[in-house]
Amino acid sequence: LQIAAEAHQREGRKKEGLALLRKMASLDPSNTKTRLKIAEMLWKEELQEESLAEYDEVVAEFGRQGDYEGMVRVHEQVLRNLPERVENLIGLGSAQLELGHPRKAEAPLLKATEVAVDSIEAWEAVARVHEAMGRQKDLEDAWKTVAAIHKDRGNDERAKEILQLYVTPHG
Repeated sequence: LQIAAEAHQREGRKKEGLALLRKMASLDPSNTKTRLKIAEMLWKEELQEESLAEYDEVVAEFGRQGDYEGMVRVHEQVLRNLPERVENLIGLGSAQLELGHPRKAEAPLLKATEVAVDSIEAWEAVARVHEAMGRQKDLEDAWKTVAAIHKDRGNDERAKEILQLYVTPHG
């Protein structure tokens, strides 16, 4: 199927080539190489939503495999085209954290909090960066922000819980 798909591509029959690649991917969903080719082809065909869905599936598969370096590569690839896509900024930062690289994780996560200021997921990941880097004040500030977002959403109990768990009372 791979050879046939590539032949269709060379001959300019992209839709047929894409259909064969999708068939291959359906037979082996863990084949990230094929799925990345599909995502790239969809992007080139300006089918952005479908392409992003495929990239997201590849990231999820790398996650199931515990391949954080693969996750980093895919997130970076998407961010080259869409530098403010919050899901990929958070994913890139989180994967870098898993790899033990909090300094590399910080920039995309901070950018995610700028793009989506009320993203609990982004702020929690920022807190993990500060924790990994031993920045207690920044860590508490991040958790205060998470608590404030919960409070703004009417979830006072969760806000109180976060403050009790993560913020040291002063004075």
